Amino acid sequence: MEFGAFSVPEDLEAEKAGGLAPLEPGHSYLALLSHSGSRGVGNKIATRFSKIAEERRGGLEGEAKKLAWLELSSEEGQEYWLSMRLAGRFAAANHAVIHERIARRIGAEAAFVTEHHHNFAFAEEWRGEEMVVHRKGATPAGAGVLGIVPGTMADTGYVTLGLGAEDSLNSAAHGAGRRMSRTRAFKELDDAAWREDLRKKGITLLGGALDEAPKAYKNPRHGDGLPGQPGRDRRGVLPEDRAHGRRLEEGPAQAEEEAREFYGPLAECQPLRADSEVAEGQSFRNPLLRVPQAPYRG
Repeated sequence: MEFGAFSVPEDLEAEKAGGLAPLEPGHSYLALLSHSGSRGVGNKIATRFSKIAEERRGGLEGEAKKLAWLELSSEEGQEYWLSMRLAGRFAAANHAVIHERIARRIGAEAAFVTEHHHNFAFAEEWRGEEMVVHRKGATPAGAGVLGIVPGTMADTGYVTLGLGAEDSLNSAAHGAGRRMSRTRAFKELDDAAWREDLRKKGITLLGGALDEAPKAYKNPRHGDGLPGQPGRDRRGVLPEDRAHGRRLEEGPAQAEEEAREFYGPLAECQPLRADSEVAEGQSFRNPLLRVPQAPYRG
């Protein structure tokens, strides 16, 4: 859960600005971002039906077992599909309750709400064919679809507008992915240095552990979590994805430029500084901008 100052660029194109209405270009708002799943329900559903799928595909061996599938026309496939969608609705309900309660406690009203789902399967049409697109670590980026590419607790996040790149299955990265595992973060990162870095940046930490420290994640501003242009040098997909081109570190500036061209960030969400004008409430048109990450459509 994060609070931040959300700024809508003054020179934002009218067509894109319309997707953020009633927010106004050139103004800043208080943003509330939450990232939460179905509180373990989705994991239990996935574990149960993955096991069933492996039993049905007995010919798969080793790591290939993880690719086991269920026919959607089968009883188990339908049960899994409905259970997964139920978990999605449950996750969305969690966000709605969280944001409603916080808004009520601070006496604010939502000016704008957007949601975005990841680690989910979507029934979509792709090149004229109906398909199920499973986005693990990815999120929908169809033409005109609003998205959220969050940074770490100390980095900029983006509200974005998808361009519908078919070569990427209308998908984009869902945020600043991990640079190291939670276990490794606890072993290698310095707790005191992490907290001092946040203090210097004017960021107040209300809760959280070392496994959520910024150094445990990639930085979207350097192109590390934003997609590259399909069909071109795709360095913005993953920093070490050798199947898609050279390492991102060779040209982070160009990667960010290509990412912007592909996914079209609408606005930035900067961490809220305690000493900023925004923090003092002097430039808010609306007291609360509600921007949860995990949505459910359908």
